[in-house]
Amino acid sequence: MNLIHRSKLRHVEFTLAVGDIFDAGVDAIVNSEQTDFVLSGNPRSLGGQIWSRYGASVQSELDAATEGQVMGPGTVIGTSGGHDFKRIFHAGFHDPDDWPGSSISAPHTDDIAQSREFRETGYFSAIGSCVAQILDDAVAQNLKSVAFPMIGCGLFGLDEKLLILQFLDSIEEFDDRLAEGKTLQVWLVIRDRVQSPEEKKVIWMRWRSRCAILGQRSTIGQSFQQW
Repeated sequence: MNLIHRSKLRHVEFTLAVGDIFDAGVDAIVNSEQTDFVLSGNPRSLGGQIWSRYGASVQSELDAATEGQVMGPGTVIGTSGGHDFKRIFHAGFHDPDDWPGSSISAPHTDDIAQSREFRETGYFSAIGSCVAQILDDAVAQNLKSVAFPMIGCGLFGLDEKLLILQFLDSIEEFDDRLAEGKTLQVWLVIRDRVQSPEEKKVIWMRWRSRCAILGQRSTIGQSFQQW
């Protein structure tokens, strides 16, 4: 796990890291999920890795919560965290049949770009709701730390820059409303998909270039420019 940035607000300590979210050393992690909450069998996905590590126990808790129903986007379900974590929060942000390239949830328009923008607005709205719920639930459950993946930016293909901007805004809003005496360590973990030093250098340069944008929008983002 490579720690890229760490900063402290009033109540929240924020950490940006690159690596495997299972190595974060936190009380809870977040799983990006579709709203039927059936863990993926794809080992490339976070849900697939949860299934591989913790088996049917987590899935049975999800099944008990949904009772076989497809929930609405923005639904969060908490389960046990296997032998590694106290909790896993499962963030459902899209219907199981609603993937990029599918025809559902789109407006009646021939403009493909406009259609995608319409749908992505809904995805980010659901993700923002999930993030806010998870942060509040983590404090309510007396957890000290929680690690988020880049929700929707893996196989689903959402824009990383937009996700980060929204995430930092959510962290600052959460910090503002958190009661005195309450604290939480919040991680955003970027999955490290590259191996060579040359490829990693490209990644760091790409992220540094985004710091200027983050700094214009966010108190946390301003300190990113010091990398």
